[in-house]
Amino acid sequence: MADVGALIVASAAGYGFGGALALGPWHGGSVLDHVVAMVRAGGIDDITVVLGPRADDIVDTADLGNATIIIDPDWAEGRAAGLRAGLDTMWRSNDLAVAMIVELDRPDIDGGSVASILSAHRGGTTPVTVPKYRYARGGPVAVARTLWPRLMGLDGDVVFC
Repeated sequence: MADVGALIVASAAGYGFGGALALGPWHGGSVLDHVVAMVRAGGIDDITVVLGPRADDIVDTADLGNATIIIDPDWAEGRAAGLRAGLDTMWRSNDLAVAMIVELDRPDIDGGSVASILSAHRGGTTPVTVPKYRYARGGPVAVARTLWPRLMGLDGDVVFC
């Protein structure tokens, strides 16, 4: 899916834990390793990862492959800062039409879910596709390029899904 890019916002995730959520253990690797692998398993190769505190430790230990890595200097402003930094980078690529926004706080995704959300987004008529798991909405969230400028205007500690 060449026109889809994944945005993994890890800059403010785990802030209360010293920024260590990305490095936390999950399914035989780290949380970030798992999320990157599941996005790839869902068919997305263009991956942007936004990091904040402990970025050097994360880059040294995580398996990010060929992902674009952004260090967000404004991570302490909240989650919106990482969203802005990531979408701004993705915006510069005219090839991308959809951003799959993934938060590290919800690492229990799998490749099939990523592929299903993208399929629903492509088959739908709305610019945003938010999955519903039983009785609650969750992530990741597929967002059409037309909405990225609005999202880049957000401030604070927003929750994407």
